[in-house]
Amino acid sequence: MKMTEILSNRKALLISSAFLSIISILLVLHILKPEAQLLLVDDSKDEMIQSIELDDGNFFSLTYTHSVEKSEVKEVFEVRGQDIYVMESYTESFGAGLPYEGTVLESDDGKYAIKDINQKLDNLIVRPSKLYPHYLTYGNEEILISDYPFQGKNIRIVVNERGENFER
Repeated sequence: MKMTEILSNRKALLISSAFLSIISILLVLHILKPEAQLLLVDDSKDEMIQSIELDDGNFFSLTYTHSVEKSEVKEVFEVRGQDIYVMESYTESFGAGLPYEGTVLESDDGKYAIKDINQKLDNLIVRPSKLYPHYLTYGNEEILISDYPFQGKNIRIVVNERGENFER
């Protein structure tokens, strides 16, 4: 073999090794990246009831019957890092405690969609009713939070990075 071929082969081997090293490092960082959890916490006891794995930027919703209006309400939330933002609300009427800031659209069936709310929440506490079903929906999963072990409790919904201890 000529010296130029040997140097060319070593250069190719060095470049291939560097490329594989970079890919390996990126793969390890992706695997070790902390995923977030949506935590459902008994607010009075500060005890976690359930956790749900999620990725940054994912959405979840709460669907319930409004206690005064007796109509179904669906609120959509977005997780950004460890923050929760209310993004949209769907309702048949505007009752006490329902969001009203945002772009209001009325559908043909008389229901309202409030879009573009984009409001960061300091706290998200839900008191599921035993009279009407309350659901938390994430991806394809739907959790009935008006049933055991959530029933009769104030449920605080928080986001926590996986691997971190639950803060009491």
